[in-house]
Amino acid sequence: MAGKVVLTYFDGRGKMESIRWLLAAAEVEFEEVFLTTREQFEKLLSDGDLM
Repeated sequence: MAGKVVLTYFDGRGKMESIRWLLAAAEVEFEEVFLTTREQFEKLLSDGDLM
């Protein structure tokens, strides 16, 4: 793989939970970054860092 996977999502369980389980089952190393404020989300949007 090209690099370590970074999951950026809102703090808590939700749609990303199944992705976490999938990566763990496939033994893929990943880092989790949790957004706790709306400002963090808006900055990612304005910087074009979201997929």
